[in-house]
Amino acid sequence: MKILVVGIVEESVNSFLKLQLEALHELEHDIMIVGGDNTNLKGLKFKRKPSLIFDSWAVYNYTQYVRRNKFDCLLSLGPKSGLICSLVASICAIDHIHNFTGQVWVNYSKIRKYIYVTFDKLILRNSKISFVDGSGQRDFLISNLKCSANKLVLTNKGSICGVNAKFKDVKSEIGDKEKITIGYLGRLTEDKGILDFFQVASKLKDLCYFKVKGEIESTLVIPDYIGYLPHDDAVLDFFNSIDVFLFPSYREGFGMAAIEASAAGLPVICYDIYGLSDTVVNNKTGIKVSVIGDIEELVNAVQSYVRDRKKLREHSYSARLYAYENFAEKNLKSFYYTFFKNLYRI
Repeated sequence: MKILVVGIVEESVNSFLKLQLEALHELEHDIMIVGGDNTNLKGLKFKRKPSLIFDSWAVYNYTQYVRRNKFDCLLSLGPKSGLICSLVASICAIDHIHNFTGQVWVNYSKIRKYIYVTFDKLILRNSKISFVDGSGQRDFLISNLKCSANKLVLTNKGSICGVNAKFKDVKSEIGDKEKITIGYLGRLTEDKGILDFFQVASKLKDLCYFKVKGEIESTLVIPDYIGYLPHDDAVLDFFNSIDVFLFPSYREGFGMAAIEASAAGLPVICYDIYGLSDTVVNNKTGIKVSVIGDIEELVNAVQSYVRDRKKLREHSYSARLYAYENFAEKNLKSFYYTFFKNLYRI
């Protein structure tokens, strides 16, 4: 079977869908990957930001490309890729498999939310199946899209790509250092809670060290009391340099950064949102704050680890254990292999 895999950025497809691609290769399917924002293929470029004219042109070009190259299936990652692929698959009468991650519309309202919800309904309707990377996300989609669970496939116990064993190399001993370091990893953007992180750092900058790592979006200015590291592949080095992972995101599908931090032995402080329901166990692998935007409770959570190093060490141990018992990469790879083998018997 010939499969076209589409995402905004090819590197993200290779990273997040690594295990799916490996399973499909082992089953001897023919795979081609396109990153809409960084492809050199004529006519197949598209941006993350919506554009009626350019997105319609992309649908036309992808339709012609799929027909010309006789693809049998489209596999997509991300909302824009999913929308384009769902339309192309419907036009070409071929299969579409989508990966739902965090819903961008979770904090939208009125007409804007309605439009984005309609897009996700369209993706789901036109897909053969859609993977969801957490039970919380599956329940959220069922409730908000008013759909059945038949097409929503939970990826084993959760996560798209699973936890690699490399995170075991990160130190687990906290020690008795005077100041602990609080870190954040991910896109530095408002809906990922980076401004909330800044507020916590402002209140506790004399008590803790603060560091962030990731790609800066928009015109964000990082305060001088927060150490900044640009986005690259040195994730283990970053996790080695911090003691607690503060992740006040407003929306997640599963929260891969949080489970990787857990695998590295870092307690996670986050909001109690649907996308982190399976990722963080409250008061065991980290601390969940019940109200989004409650800065004082985030501060209290950080201070609890500062005051109680025994609690910090216990949560560190439990976080690593929980991550590998439930989300090990090897188990997820086996799940994908079996699933695709049954879905497309060769």
